[in-house]
Amino acid sequence: KQIESVRVERENLLVEQARQTASGDIMELKDLKPGMELMGTVRNITDFGCFVDVGVHEDGLVHISKICKHYIKHPMEVVQVGEVVKVWVLEVDGKRGRISLTMIPPEKQ
Repeated sequence: KQIESVRVERENLLVEQARQTASGDIMELKDLKPGMELMGTVRNITDFGCFVDVGVHEDGLVHISKICKHYIKHPMEVVQVGEVVKVWVLEVDGKRGRISLTMIPPEKQ
């Protein structure tokens, strides 16, 4: 049941990403603001996190502690290269060209 719901959610994310890409909403680093919800594709996985392409020149980093709420030993336990994921912008460093992302949904206010 849980696996099937994950499959359906991934399919929905792919459709949503296609819509976002078609509209061309995000194109430059300066367009990103903390708190924004985006769809992205996992491009690389390291011991300390994963890099996600959100449609700007630089890929954003999701630190291992921001991939999910529970402890994981390695990001590959949760994500795979090429997987489409929902992320939220934590911080944008324009000077260094870095984007900090999280996959943990913000708490509803």
